[in-house]
Amino acid sequence: MYMMKSIGVNKKKVVVFFLVAWFVVLVIGGVVYYISSMKRSKFSYVQKKSDTSANVIEEKKIVFPEYVNKKYGYATKYPNDWHVVADDAESDLVAPDAESGIEYPLGGQVFWSNYANIDDYGPEDKPDDFRLLGLVVYQGGDEIGDDFAKKIGVFENSTKVDFKTEKSLVGSQFISVGLTENDLKITVIFKKDKLFYVFTTAFINGDEKAASIMENIIKSFMF
Repeated sequence: MYMMKSIGVNKKKVVVFFLVAWFVVLVIGGVVYYISSMKRSKFSYVQKKSDTSANVIEEKKIVFPEYVNKKYGYATKYPNDWHVVADDAESDLVAPDAESGIEYPLGGQVFWSNYANIDDYGPEDKPDDFRLLGLVVYQGGDEIGDDFAKKIGVFENSTKVDFKTEKSLVGSQFISVGLTENDLKITVIFKKDKLFYVFTTAFINGDEKAASIMENIIKSFMF
């Protein structure tokens, strides 16, 4: 009888011991899991934070200065490794030479180029990688884009397509062969009131990267 009680008591002690031990294991395991989870979470957060910072740093490398022309009421953006030449950008519109065959007053010339000193080069002595985009403002009347394009000599033998800017301004794009087969001449015309804003590319020479840069400059055009 005593043995039975003793065995019963021992069994109870063993059960209690195992229960306590199991509880301790669960608690310790839970603590360890919690600590490791916190470490993982902290690492993930730091990693995400670092990734975000890296992205911000990367984005800061790409800078697009804005050129604003107050006289003619427009703005454009261009990559920081290109140059804007705006010495005559706010000049008055004047009648062209009669020899030109153009009847519209024009002026306000602006140029964008991968070279800063564009006046040092001409078609015959320019570097092979010389690229140029120009903008001229014309004073017209009630003409539509096609009629105007014909009168300034860019419509004949050109392919016409619509051109839309980032701000949803719609212009007309005319594409024709330039000095060489690879050197396409691209003219994009926008109109506001009685002013025509005419972009013209030069010396692309099959350079797709430069063509894309010029296109993006024109796409950034806004009134």
